[in-house]
Amino acid sequence: MKTFKASRLKFFPLVALSFVLLGCPEVDSPVGGPGSPPRPAPPAQVAAQQLSVDVAAIEENLQGLRRGMRNQEQRIEEAREAIQGVTDEVERARKDSEKSLEEAGEVIAKLTERVEKLENEVSQLRSKPPLVAAQEKEKVEVVVTPVGAPSRMSPVGAPPLNARIPSAGLPQSRDAQDVGAPASDTRVAVIPKEPASRPQKPAPAPRPPDPEEDYTQAIRVLRDERNFVRARGLLNGFISKYPTHELADDAQYWIGQSYYQEKNFERAILAFNKVQVDYANGDKAPEALLLEALSFLSIDDRASARELLGQVIAKYPDSGAAATARQRLESL
Repeated sequence: MKTFKASRLKFFPLVALSFVLLGCPEVDSPVGGPGSPPRPAPPAQVAAQQLSVDVAAIEENLQGLRRGMRNQEQRIEEAREAIQGVTDEVERARKDSEKSLEEAGEVIAKLTERVEKLENEVSQLRSKPPLVAAQEKEKVEVVVTPVGAPSRMSPVGAPPLNARIPSAGLPQSRDAQDVGAPASDTRVAVIPKEPASRPQKPAPAPRPPDPEEDYTQAIRVLRDERNFVRARGLLNGFISKYPTHELADDAQYWIGQSYYQEKNFERAILAFNKVQVDYANGDKAPEALLLEALSFLSIDDRASARELLGQVIAKYPDSGAAATARQRLESL
C-alpha cells in the first residue's frame, strides 16, 4: 500500500503538468457537448469585417455616381451642341431673311420707278387732243370696157354687167342714150379710191425725273402707308440716284427712323451712324446722333448712350437735340 501510494503521488504531478500544457477540453468547449455552436469571434474582428464590407459598398456607390456624372456630362454636352446648332441656324435664317427683304425692297423700288415713268407717259399722252384724220369723200372711177373683155373687178368668165348710171331726176341726152343704149356692149365697174394718209406727229419726249417727287413719294409710303420695307427701298433708290442732292441726308435719316419704328435698334444704329459719316454737316445730323444714342439705350448699352449724348451736346449745343440730350443725361 505504501508503494502504491508513493507511485500515485509521483504520477499525479505528471498528469497535472499534462493538463497545464495541453489545456483542459472542458474549458475550450462550452457546456453542451460536441453538437453546440462555435464560440463567437472577438468584437475587434467583427468590426474589421463590417468595416471592410462598408468600404466595399461605398466604393461601389462612388463608381455608380461617377458613371452617372459622366452620363450627365455627356448629355449636357450633347444638349449644348444641339442648342448651339439651333442658335446658328436661327441666326443664318435671320440674316438670310433680312438680306431677302433688302433685295426685295430694292427690286420693288426699281419696279415702282418704272411704273411711275409709264404712268407719267400715259398721262401726258392722254392730256393731248387726239389727231383728227381727214375724212375724204369716197371717189369712184367709172371704167367702160368692151363686151368680152375681162373686168378688173370681176373674174374672167363672169356674165357681163349690163348697167347704166342715170342722172337722178334729169333726162338723159341723146349722146348719153347712144352711149348707154346698147346695154350689151358696155360694162361699168366701180373702184374705190384709197384716202390719202397723213403723217403722224412724233410722241413727245418723256419728262425728266423729279428728285423731290421721288423723295415725297418715299416719305408718303413711310408715314401714311407705314410700309417700312418699301419705303427703305425707295429711299435707298433716291440716295443712289441723287447722292449729292440736298435731301440725301434726310433720306438716310428716314431709313434709320424706319428701323427705329420697327424696334430693330441694331440696324437703326448703323443707319443713323451713316448720317454722321456721310452727311455730318446736314440738318438731320443732330437728330440722327440723338436717336443713335437712344437706340443704344434701348438695348441697355448705357455707356455708349452716355458717350453719344455727350457728343450731341458738344457738337450741336444750340440744337433741340442737345436740349433733349441734356435731359436724358440727367435721368441716367
